[in-house]
Amino acid sequence: TTGYAMLVPRTPAAVHPLIAAWLWVVVELARSIPVVGMPWGLLAHTQWESLALIQIADLGGAYAVTFLIVFVSMSIGLALRPLPSAVRLKRLAPAALLLAAALLYGSSARTIPPGPGRPVAVVQGNVPNEYRWNRSFFERNLLAYLRLSPGPDAETAPDLVVWPENAVSFYLDREPMMLRPLRSFATRTGSSLIVGAPRLADAGRAHNSAFLIEPDGAIGDTYDKRLLVPFAEGAIWPTAAREASDEPRYVNGDRQRLLSTHGLRLGALICFEVLFPHLSRANVLDGANVLLNISNDSWMDASGSGAAPRQHFAMSVFRAVELRRPLVRSSSGGISGFIDADGKVRARVPWGEDGYAVGRVQPADGLTSYARYGDAWVILLSGLIAGTVWLRATRGEPS
Repeated sequence: TTGYAMLVPRTPAAVHPLIAAWLWVVVELARSIPVVGMPWGLLAHTQWESLALIQIADLGGAYAVTFLIVFVSMSIGLALRPLPSAVRLKRLAPAALLLAAALLYGSSARTIPPGPGRPVAVVQGNVPNEYRWNRSFFERNLLAYLRLSPGPDAETAPDLVVWPENAVSFYLDREPMMLRPLRSFATRTGSSLIVGAPRLADAGRAHNSAFLIEPDGAIGDTYDKRLLVPFAEGAIWPTAAREASDEPRYVNGDRQRLLSTHGLRLGALICFEVLFPHLSRANVLDGANVLLNISNDSWMDASGSGAAPRQHFAMSVFRAVELRRPLVRSSSGGISGFIDADGKVRARVPWGEDGYAVGRVQPADGLTSYARYGDAWVILLSGLIAGTVWLRATRGEPS
């Protein structure tokens, strides 16, 4: 509001909607900076089901959708002031043209090339949180996920089965007896298995990880979460209590790593990493043809209506559209499912339920404008607005 009030007297009235939309996007970008910010509940996220509207995200990300919403809304609001009809129409014309262009682009961009895809299953255990880190429940939790997972006699035998973040809460690579049933499942079904579990790196350090277990039972690729949840996982600053504790300290993964199996090059994102577009872009630029999000949402709004898990799922839709990659999501308590490269949601397991869903995932290649250039358009727009203000000031034009 302060920025808008400062810039309005220094810019022509015709660009005031542009100023408002640009400022809104800048604020959203600023509060999306990792560690110090959180891109939860951006304005664009309200439109996640408006598929024709959100396709422009492959040009400028979710922020492009935010820009469009504010530009059109401000244009309408400013046009409602007492103005001559000709001036009112002149003010509304750019918003109408921009909205029409976005919807026209969205209608054409939603055409996804057909293909058979690979059968993938997502499993949702809905295991109570109090069972997760209690060793006496390790076997019970493991058996719950094995029971829910589709076996060799399933109607559609999946190439890949995905369990969520913290599906098992023991150190998978340090517990051979616990690992044995997972290896047996993979060899018996012929399916690869992705499991969310902690990984002990060295003395006093651990990772929140995703393990890929191959059909031969071997542990293949492993991805370590790069962006930890502040305070909950990653300490913002060390304390004497943390330093004295015998419990391993979670640390960030040092690099991205694709999980590759059955022709799927999976760009893994653990929990709220899916909210940060730069992580998904890095995966796609590294060669990912599918995005994968495993999450533990069971603690979010556990006694409420499940609004927060539903929001989390809705926000992940934008990563698929921005990068034109299908997204596979497995959450411990919901919502799990499949999102096509155009944002269409398929085969969901609802919040608060256990079960699995199977979907055919069509890998995609190619780079969108957003994959290539990210949020550079905001910097260019900033330069344009700064130039407009400077020219108006140097010419001494009246407000």
